[in-house]
Amino acid sequence: MEIIKTYDSLINLENGDYYTDRYVLAVPYTSIDEDGKISGDYSFGSTFHTVVPCATLIIDENTHNQLESLRLKIIDGVYKLVAPDGYKFITIEDNESEEDREIRELEEMLAKLKSKKRSLNNNE
Repeated sequence: MEIIKTYDSLINLENGDYYTDRYVLAVPYTSIDEDGKISGDYSFGSTFHTVVPCATLIIDENTHNQLESLRLKIIDGVYKLVAPDGYKFITIEDNESEEDREIRELEEMLAKLKSKKRSLNNNE
């Protein structure tokens, strides 16, 4: 059983910007069956308010696209998304062409440089 990567925040702590590729997944406990399959309604988006107790995770769109194949399990007291045995979770990197990977890496480098520049400007 493979644990699927989730995130700690919708906000980049280095520069305060929102990540545009991360979303909140809120699954009411009543929508999780005994095997961990999401069998009912859930919410997915950047902002919303829940009125029922939910398992809440921050995921990317790639994970959302594979959600019906994944399971929610309590691991060390926390809900985690897992790929069931026999399911091959396809990562973003698996789907990327070489050019897309290069673009993503350059965008990440650019974001880090902009953050570094902002920090330097704020310290002046």
